[in-house]
Amino acid sequence: MSEKDEASGSVKYQNPKVLLLDMDSDVAHRLTKAGYNISEGSLGRPYKVPTSSDYLPVINNHHLPAYKEQEVVVVDFGRKGLDSGPNGDQDSPEGEFDIYAKQNLGVIDPRARLATGLTADFDRCFHHGAWFIVFAHPDIGHELVVAERTSYGHTGRRPFDGGIWRLTSVLNQVGVNRDSGKEMSAADPNSMLGRLLTTHLKEADFTCTLSDQWPLSDNWVPLVRNKYNQTVGAMAKFEKAGGVLILPRLADVPGFLEAVLSDILPELAPQLFPDEEHRGWTQELEYELVRVTKIKEQQETLIKDARTKLAELNTLIDTERVENGWLHDLLTGTDHVLVSAVKNALEELGLEKVVDVDVERDKEGKSRREDLQLHDMDHVLVVDVKGVAGGTADEHALQAVKHAILRLREWKTTIPTGHMKIEDVTGLAIVNHQRHVPPLDRENDMPFRQEMLDAADEQTFGLLTAWDLYRMVRNKERWGWSEKQMIPIIYRKGRILPIPTHYHPIGRIAKAWTDKFGLVLETDKLLVGDTIAVEFPILFEQIVVTSMQVNDTKVKVAGKGDQVGLLWPSKDCKLREGMLVYVLRPEISAATEAS
Repeated sequence: MSEKDEASGSVKYQNPKVLLLDMDSDVAHRLTKAGYNISEGSLGRPYKVPTSSDYLPVINNHHLPAYKEQEVVVVDFGRKGLDSGPNGDQDSPEGEFDIYAKQNLGVIDPRARLATGLTADFDRCFHHGAWFIVFAHPDIGHELVVAERTSYGHTGRRPFDGGIWRLTSVLNQVGVNRDSGKEMSAADPNSMLGRLLTTHLKEADFTCTLSDQWPLSDNWVPLVRNKYNQTVGAMAKFEKAGGVLILPRLADVPGFLEAVLSDILPELAPQLFPDEEHRGWTQELEYELVRVTKIKEQQETLIKDARTKLAELNTLIDTERVENGWLHDLLTGTDHVLVSAVKNALEELGLEKVVDVDVERDKEGKSRREDLQLHDMDHVLVVDVKGVAGGTADEHALQAVKHAILRLREWKTTIPTGHMKIEDVTGLAIVNHQRHVPPLDRENDMPFRQEMLDAADEQTFGLLTAWDLYRMVRNKERWGWSEKQMIPIIYRKGRILPIPTHYHPIGRIAKAWTDKFGLVLETDKLLVGDTIAVEFPILFEQIVVTSMQVNDTKVKVAGKGDQVGLLWPSKDCKLREGMLVYVLRPEISAATEAS
């Protein structure tokens, strides 16, 4: 036995090798902490497809580490959500046979295909003594066929007999009938396994009933029954091979599996536990130490309380994602989803007069033009919002200018003199470029062509990426930037960067260490007591200057051109050479900055 520090989660028992398939992460954590040799994998996740009577290829998305060498395989057949679509490519090219599923259910389960391909390997494990613990769930039941994909459609179509219960030949002999309920009891409540099940049947439920089919009958042992005496949990044990445990969805699965590995399987399959020093009966209820029993009760109470707290936190997470998911839409969205996210972001920055033009023109039955209008300052911003998969094209930037010109022509004839400065109607293009790419991997330094930046400066229109707008919102939330410090940014011309009006650039980091950095002051003086900000890829970090040096001498004031050394107290944020540094100057007015 290779025994290491159990508290660290190192392997204490090299055998049996345990493979967890599609189990929750807390199962692996619990069993690893107990010292078992755990591997995790997946048979794949079902995914959504458009509903029709046609057929689509079954795309595998499994992960199976060293599955041919496992001695205990634990698998949950219950589907935990659906992927939005297939994650991978079809195995076979046009002109070759492949496995297809009918789309009539609107979902394809790739496990139905994969399980058939694993039968031979898992049967070999079974015949060498492996045990399979299955948390039961009925097969999805979609129609599978083998067909040849050609330009004329699917030809040579013939049925394919697949399904998740084909994972082993023994499981394939189990009759599975769709049913559901919560009332269950152990078939033999006096056995060690029966007592364990009784404890874990509280708050459990089942989604199918089970029946034995020839030649499984001689080895079939019902373990759990529902209120109608139907089997919903069973065991099949074979003398010269392994066995299977088929169970409903139990409460505290991690605790149940730990008890099975420590107490049940060593009795049922001692050959899998060569290092077991004693039988599990000493830990049965009748023989367990009184103090240990009380401690276990305390453990169960803690686990139950922790589950309740985790459920509360998960609810809070779900609520937050619903309420503020528009922040992610800024980075992934297009069309009306992106427009709505941009409107939310602008209002979050403090703009109060944001008009959704699409909504107004839809009500009036007019064709759409610009997406938004901003009326918070003394001129109007006509905003066009675009979400694109690739880079930013010139037409994405110029669309806002075209719409601004159209508005200018309209308002010249409809707005009374003195009520509005007609000449102050400008355009703002907000582009979510490369929206399928994580933002930090996008082209953020030059998302617009230099010629387009020059044109924006000359013709006084703004260019803003959705990523920079996202950064504005995040930093305003973190540092409490005011509306006066944010609104003028949106009205700037040329490339709009997420720099508030009270941030004044003073230079770039010339040299960086863990706890200090140096820079050359380029534009402003710096005083001890000033607050400075360093621009990181997403957020800014602000610190107060408590000490600084010029030419290895401590000073209280440094001027333009000085090489200044500054302390960096934040160990969580690693400085890089070239990062921009700003000094906060609240006395600089918003009007001055906007000009």
